[in-house]
Amino acid sequence: SKNAMADIQRDHEILGVSPGASQDTIKNAYRSLVKINHPDTGGDAARFEEIKGAFERLIGRVPRKSEKADEGVVWVEMDDIQKEVQPMIDEGMKKYDSNDLIGASQNLEDALKIWERRFLGPGGDSLGSEGSVVPVDSETIPVWVLMLVNNIIGMRRATARTLASQGQWDAAVIKYAAALDLNERYINSSDTSLYVLNQMAQMQSILNRPTQANILFERALVLANTIERERTYGGV
Repeated sequence: SKNAMADIQRDHEILGVSPGASQDTIKNAYRSLVKINHPDTGGDAARFEEIKGAFERLIGRVPRKSEKADEGVVWVEMDDIQKEVQPMIDEGMKKYDSNDLIGASQNLEDALKIWERRFLGPGGDSLGSEGSVVPVDSETIPVWVLMLVNNIIGMRRATARTLASQGQWDAAVIKYAAALDLNERYINSSDTSLYVLNQMAQMQSILNRPTQANILFERALVLANTIERERTYGGV
């Protein structure tokens, strides 16, 4: 019908993709918009829901199989993993709605661990890892995992704020660092990184660790300047 076609066209316009765009193109456009508009990073909640709805409608219309003969197998495997962990995610969100932040975080992080170990293979588990962060190839990440990661990052930040309010500065720094690692591994939101770096720096100052605080403040300053250049000059 004309209305249905108009809705499809509007969904393409919301995501900024052309009619007939491939699944990869739609996913990439969605990921880019999520980074900018997610409420956890200061984005507009209504705009975020609009983007999410457009993506979910469009991705359902795009054939699972793409130009790569083996990609369909990959997506089937990821669908199976989602079915396995979805009850854990649902339970976690129920706990979050009931203000059980610890229980909610445990459910969601367990779900992500299962996905990472099943899909990324040995050594793919990013939770609780130490050392340099190795970004996950964004082309391989299904959207439900990105949403799961965003929720975990938000919960880690909330836990860190609670710990800080209780004067548990060391524990808060560790939890903020865990949020930063996950952001840099999956989402790479500059705004999230900047916020977390500043929070960690302030806590290191409170703990009378000027060297660590200065390193974090310097990282935050470099990132803030980069964000300003990108917003003012388009990254030039």
